[in-house]
Amino acid sequence: MSGRIFIGTTLVLALSAGAAGQDPPPTKIIKQELPIKSSLGRLGLGLPEPTSKGNWDGTWMYISRDVHMALWMAEDQGKPIVKFRFEGSLRGSETFETDWTGKARYFVQDYPGTFEFTLKETGPDLIEAGWDWELDMRGSSRTEKGDIEMYRAGDGRRLVMYFKDFERIIHSGGKRKVQHFPQAWTFRKMSRRLVLWEELPL
Repeated sequence: MSGRIFIGTTLVLALSAGAAGQDPPPTKIIKQELPIKSSLGRLGLGLPEPTSKGNWDGTWMYISRDVHMALWMAEDQGKPIVKFRFEGSLRGSETFETDWTGKARYFVQDYPGTFEFTLKETGPDLIEAGWDWELDMRGSSRTEKGDIEMYRAGDGRRLVMYFKDFERIIHSGGKRKVQHFPQAWTFRKMSRRLVLWEELPL
């Protein structure tokens, strides 16, 4: 495959408002080669095409076998604000929920973790954000930092969270490992209102 790897975001088909129970056509996928250096060679992502349909406000959700995530988005004085929840699917996995400043502090087996999701530039169709996640356990630690672009896709009820830049640093056993790889998730809009986590169909 000429040293190229394309990783597709997970596309979850949403129900259209006018045809409940029927799935809309799949989003057109654009194959983009992204200038990302990796030990695996040249990497790329298949990203859905952006749209100006829809809006940010409401509850968005991403579900995979390994992780469940939710984004609650609203406006404060005309600007978007975000609350984020992460929940690993395995027993004992990290789980946290931020406040409306995008910050969270939590514990894993009494070891502290911190997370911050920062909105940097916001617009009606594109949001730039920062990702900062740290977990410090005895004898080991993990740090993740990233620059994010968020945009809507398809019928406006999908939100793509694309990491323009992502770095994970792991300290364990006296060794330091640095990882860089492309990453993107596609969230589905569950409701125009702010739905409680307990009400979401997990």
